[in-house]
Amino acid sequence: MGSSSLKRKERKKSREIKQLKLALKQGKILATSSDAPNRPGILQTVTLKLMSDDRIRVQVEHYYPGDWDRILGETENYFNDLNTALEWIETYCQLQLFQFHDPSDKSINKD
Repeated sequence: MGSSSLKRKERKKSREIKQLKLALKQGKILATSSDAPNRPGILQTVTLKLMSDDRIRVQVEHYYPGDWDRILGETENYFNDLNTALEWIETYCQLQLFQFHDPSDKSINKD
């Protein structure tokens, strides 16, 4: 990959992080759902929330498809900054920052 394409990729990631930070500062809880890594047949929902002490809470819930009311496991982790939280999410949940959205924004969730 050329240096100009790497720079474009970094600029795009920087813009996406700024958008996430703005949404969190506005009090929004951001979420995404996907297959749970290394757990066939299990789904995960990951949420991000800015706490009153400026830490980022990452909540992960695991559940069976079609039975999301019955949570198989739930974890909460707190991070001092969004970048650290996103690194943890990429490593342990295998999700990328662009996958997060505001679930209350109906313009995003059109079927």
